[in-house]
Amino acid sequence: MDERDGFSWNTMMGAYAERGDAVSALGLFSDIPEMERGVVSWNSLLDAYVRAGEIDHALDAFCSMPVKKNVVSWSTVIAGCVRGRLYEEALKLFREMQLQRIKPNRVTLLNVLPAVANSGSISICDWVFSCVEQNGFCLDDKLGSGLIDAYSSCGSIDRARQVFERIQKKDIYSWNSMMLALATNGRSSDTMDLFLKMSSENLMPNDVTFVALLKACSHGGLDYFQSMRDEYNIEPDIVHYGCVVDLLGRAGQLRDAQELILRLPFKPNSIIWNSLLGACRVHGDMDLAEWVAEKLTEIDPLDHSPFVVVSNMYASSGRWMDVEKVRGAIGRDGLRKLAGWSSIEVDGVVHEFGSRDSTHQRAGEIYALLHGIQSHSKSMDSLRRFNQVVIIP
Repeated sequence: MDERDGFSWNTMMGAYAERGDAVSALGLFSDIPEMERGVVSWNSLLDAYVRAGEIDHALDAFCSMPVKKNVVSWSTVIAGCVRGRLYEEALKLFREMQLQRIKPNRVTLLNVLPAVANSGSISICDWVFSCVEQNGFCLDDKLGSGLIDAYSSCGSIDRARQVFERIQKKDIYSWNSMMLALATNGRSSDTMDLFLKMSSENLMPNDVTFVALLKACSHGGLDYFQSMRDEYNIEPDIVHYGCVVDLLGRAGQLRDAQELILRLPFKPNSIIWNSLLGACRVHGDMDLAEWVAEKLTEIDPLDHSPFVVVSNMYASSGRWMDVEKVRGAIGRDGLRKLAGWSSIEVDGVVHEFGSRDSTHQRAGEIYALLHGIQSHSKSMDSLRRFNQVVIIP
């Protein structure tokens, strides 16, 4: 290969990285003389791995860098971890970056914010917010929206509102983030008040604005849905239709929700069907629930969650033969139930757990405490029954 200077090598590496061509980037990187492999070359290799979705290779390369890592190195690998849903790893890298006195830039903070939102930890949100302030970054629409989303995910609407008020130049994304935060956390009237305030500032709503409004509205949501097309010429997508199905379901208009789903201009997804199934459970519509469960099975034949809902509805109605029939079918067909997880923050640490989970390091203590609570509850029930027998004349 002919001689090239460092600038030429790095330009070619950057081109491969931008295309996400990790194979060509690695091949070229291997041809670069070791003396020419500076931090720019390494960063291009990291970027190529990240864009190609090869996060493990990016982490390996990052850890083996013989040159001093700069803020681009850290930001790239943090972005890769977030893209690969390795949220805890992203937060660990962000912490390590600060311990090594590497000052984050706006890109670093924007990259790490999805991991912060996923953590469900208010203390982690506060930590990143303090990084924004301590490093003198302007709280603009992108950083502000990311922090609002993070605080909303933790259920801290007051802190999210504080961030919103401090954004210097609010654009539609900032307003939408705050409205979604309010709507998601059940603050319906506040959501609509904020929409009116936004309208008074002559900001044009977009499709995300109407997602927030539809999520917030238990009444009047259909008016907003209609105004999307009539007033703002915004074509509803599957998310908007899902919100309307949820609205109709909560109002008990199950057949209207069913008809809307059947008239969708695209194929309904499992979220829409599950929304209708949940409404069927709430309002006790057994026939429609059975039909919806069949539709969900067509989407994922191995998931028996819809039939668990139907089975519970049968049990509530005392239809025990139907309960046994459904449960027998579940066992016979080898269906599975998707595992669910919960989390709780204690002293700044987020603990995750699932049903019958024994992986937590203090699982023995947890189950011992639960057993004690259960035994105490049974003892109290027995005492109450005894008192009823003795005291009643």
